[in-house]
Amino acid sequence: MVLDVKKYPFTKSLEDELRKYGGGITLTDLLLSDSEIIDQAKDRIQKAIANENLPHYTMYREPVLVFYTTLLSLAILNDAKLIRKYAYEEAKQFRILLLNESEENLIELSRLLNIKINRCTPIKFNLEKGKRIIQKEFCVHFIDYLRYTKNMSEEWKLSKQVLQKGYVYLTKNQLSDIIVENIRNKIVEMIKPLNLKEIPEKLKSLIERKRTIPPCIENILNKEQLNEEEIRTLITFYIDIGKGLNSITAIMKKWNLTNVRDLYKKYRGSGRTKYIVYSCEKMKQLGLCVSNCNVKNPLQLYFLNNEYTT
Repeated sequence: MVLDVKKYPFTKSLEDELRKYGGGITLTDLLLSDSEIIDQAKDRIQKAIANENLPHYTMYREPVLVFYTTLLSLAILNDAKLIRKYAYEEAKQFRILLLNESEENLIELSRLLNIKINRCTPIKFNLEKGKRIIQKEFCVHFIDYLRYTKNMSEEWKLSKQVLQKGYVYLTKNQLSDIIVENIRNKIVEMIKPLNLKEIPEKLKSLIERKRTIPPCIENILNKEQLNEEEIRTLITFYIDIGKGLNSITAIMKKWNLTNVRDLYKKYRGSGRTKYIVYSCEKMKQLGLCVSNCNVKNPLQLYFLNNEYTT
């Protein structure tokens, strides 16, 4: 069965996609003649920053090119935290598709991602004192299972799985989740730092961000005294744009705060608990919004301004 590259564009190489345009053409050539693809890539990154659901690639005229242009844009921006966030949001939209895929397609995707999954004789077991019967028909060797799930949550611990003769048995949904995790990792691995000297200036100017401190943050920075929400907003914003403890301590020195380290640890979060600067809507409710910036979150204005540099 052939997978639909419009749904899963990472299954087709950029080289194969460019062949349909004839020999000698590069992605840069196409982008300099078709700004729509860059606009669509930019929109995906902005939506990820704002914690919005990403659209499926099937909505695009050139889904494979949009996928690789987004990766190129992230490589040029070269922000590790943004890359990880984008990969997480990207994987979420693939998960929605995977839950409705046939078992054959799941096996094929596993093969393309080098996930060693087998179809096994189904096993059934009772869940919740016999109220539900779960059938698991996929299996993976426990050593491979540990490798595929090493960064996943506690519920994926080997001790919590059905293990038989050295193999961990999985439901279709569990297999989908493992595929999603591997897609996320694959996206991060595919975004390599670039030698910007090799990128034409015109293309860089279309993609590179303007570093814009949002007016709401500037307004807080100019205050003589801060309330609790303003302190939280500042510290969370600077954590979200990649500032470390020393930098944030220096920024907050103006207000003589004595608990910056504790607040930094709190708002940086750990595990699945993550903090993000308030949305523009919430900032308005708190009286912290001072300008209509046409974004949904201050981070959008910082990472990818609505206007490209020229």
